[in-house]
Amino acid sequence: MASQRKYDPLTIVMYHYVRPIAKSPYPKLKGLEVDLFREQIKYCRRHYTFVSMEQVVEAAASEEPLPKRPLLLTFDDGYVDHYEYVLPILLEYQVPGAFYAAARSVLDREMLDANKIQFLLASVADPKQLTVMIEDAIDQARDEFVLLSKHEYREKFWRAARLDSPSVKYCKHLLQHGLPDPVRSDILDILFRKFVSNDPSDFAEKVYLNLGHLREMKAAGMHIGGHGGQHVWLNRLAPKEQAEDINMSLHLLELVEAGDLFTFCYPHGGYNSETVAALRARDCRAALTVDEGLANLDKTTLLTLPRIDTIDLPTDAEADLCDWTIKATT
Repeated sequence: MASQRKYDPLTIVMYHYVRPIAKSPYPKLKGLEVDLFREQIKYCRRHYTFVSMEQVVEAAASEEPLPKRPLLLTFDDGYVDHYEYVLPILLEYQVPGAFYAAARSVLDREMLDANKIQFLLASVADPKQLTVMIEDAIDQARDEFVLLSKHEYREKFWRAARLDSPSVKYCKHLLQHGLPDPVRSDILDILFRKFVSNDPSDFAEKVYLNLGHLREMKAAGMHIGGHGGQHVWLNRLAPKEQAEDINMSLHLLELVEAGDLFTFCYPHGGYNSETVAALRARDCRAALTVDEGLANLDKTTLLTLPRIDTIDLPTDAEADLCDWTIKATT
């Protein structure tokens, strides 16, 4: 009879921006203040055992349980925040972390569309103003492209999300994937230059990690994984295009000298069976989704690991156990 393993599920926490936000030029940017990140680390030290990505993969391979109430910290999108603010705190408290940057932002120093949208929303006083401007731009593009009516777009995309109002979610949908790429890209570029920066390349230098940062983080003991090449929804691409995008990640990791352990974080959380197959063919050992939950390594495939968001954990070092922390003990 196969042996039964009983151990606490793995909590994987997902971070994006960690920076001084309230007093910055973009106080509406959604992220975590640095002092609150430190408090969260202290909270997690009290109630969890920090583990590295290497420990997670080894535990799954050896069928040995991780320490009691294990927790893995992951950082998406390759922001310079992770070098300037996160790394010093992790080193101070001797906490491992896993970092995932898109190849395009690191190597080409280009703003990713997702981040253009985030800074755009953080720069416009009223998202309804942005809604009107996007819809006006859509009307101007009708002579060249076959587009839905304003009513049809609103019927399709006007709905609230966990962290977004209906108008914000509507703008995101239209500028991310709701419009044909040429229309979407042109509108986003015009609005970004109008409200955020007329020099996107210079702005990218201030937003993203560079190759030197990633090499230093690796040398400091952090895990560096792949986050795609173009930071697009891989499940929206044909299998061949998915493979090419993943290969861009591998190229970046080779330049970083990230080591033999290849792990991946799905951009936007987008993946399908073809994505998983492409990663498996490249000996990817673990991959992170944005599916909410705790990871039971004996039940959940390592190529579709669920996570929780930083907002799901307290930012007070002395806080009582939250629901997710209670769930993390079996």
